[in-house]
Order: sequence, then structure tokens, then C-alpha cells
Amino acid sequence: MKHRLIASTLLSVFLIAPLRVGAMDGCMQWRHPHGDYCEGMGSGLYGALKPVKSAAEARRVLEQFYPQKEVIIGPIKERQLFYEADIKSNKGVVIDRVIVDKRSGRIRSID
Repeated sequence: MKHRLIASTLLSVFLIAPLRVGAMDGCMQWRHPHGDYCEGMGSGLYGALKPVKSAAEARRVLEQFYPQKEVIIGPIKERQLFYEADIKSNKGVVIDRVIVDKRSGRIRSID
């Protein structure tokens, strides 16, 4: 019984957890259903994990969130509680709209 519990816990951790795919430029890259992310100092799977104080900083967070992806990050629009940007394909078609929370640095899709 104890072994089944341990085995099922380990299995669920491996199925739910994102997959580490290798180090690039001194950071560990993760493959995640919402996009790859290069985890470096002060960052995590969903964004900066720290306050984001400017549109330029929000752009850097998004550039790290989409490393080596063939996407274009549109203009960053400042809102009261977050920064907003369109994510476009190489052909200029909007494929997602995301926000970067000013207080937490978390990235979320809003489309």
C-alpha cells in the first residue's frame, strides 16, 4: 500500500510537472503547454516572479518567455495593473494577447 502511494505520487509529479529540456545561455529551459520558458535569476515558469516596473521590463520578460520562438511581440500597452501585448506570427497575424502583471510579473493569456 505504501509503495502504491509513493508510485502514484511520483507518477503524478512527472505527468503534471513541466519538462526540463536543457540549458541555454546559463539558464534552464522548460517545455510547458503554454510555451517554452528559459528560467534564469529571478524568474519562473509563468513570468518574472517580481514586480515589473516599466514597459521595457515587461518586453524583456516576454522575450524570455518566448525564447527562440518565431513570434513578434507587439507594442507594450500600459494599463493600471498590468502591461498588455499582442503576440504575432512571423506573418503579422495576432496569435495571442498576453498581460504581464505589474505586481507579480506573472504572464497570462487573455484571449
